[in-house]
Amino acid sequence: MQAILTFLRKEFAQLRRDKNSLRLMLVSPILQLLIFGYAANLDVDNVDIVVNDRDNTVTSRELLSHFTHSGYFTVVGYVDNANEVDAYLDKGKATIALDIPAGFGDDILSGKQAQVQAIADGSESSAASVGLNYAASVLAGFSQQVLLTKFKRLGAGNLHPI
Repeated sequence: MQAILTFLRKEFAQLRRDKNSLRLMLVSPILQLLIFGYAANLDVDNVDIVVNDRDNTVTSRELLSHFTHSGYFTVVGYVDNANEVDAYLDKGKATIALDIPAGFGDDILSGKQAQVQAIADGSESSAASVGLNYAASVLAGFSQQVLLTKFKRLGAGNLHPI
């Protein structure tokens, strides 16, 4: 313990003699906090997405419209098969791939459960995780709109809460 106290006395004596060291010791961490606080931004904006729309109906295009107008996604390409999706993900051109199967629009219109697949590039796990969460949010909003449209069609839109 005595050795540590001796070392501390020596260092503080040195700081009293050299005022520039004291300034550097105080100013440097503050500047680093300010600079890195702005540089280390963990927000994920404009997630690049590639789309494989095998349904190509009004309903599937409406779903894609929800993605493009959400502010989270930028469509970087449309493909016709899964091999092309892999190429986009492997080359880093897209972070998320959205696969809309054939029959998606028919399932929605008939009231069946419709499937959509979102594939993430796991090389940047945090961006992929955030992108998948954004996609889940957009899909939830689309599902809600589909349900509200169905309720209105059935006449339930005229109900008022008590």
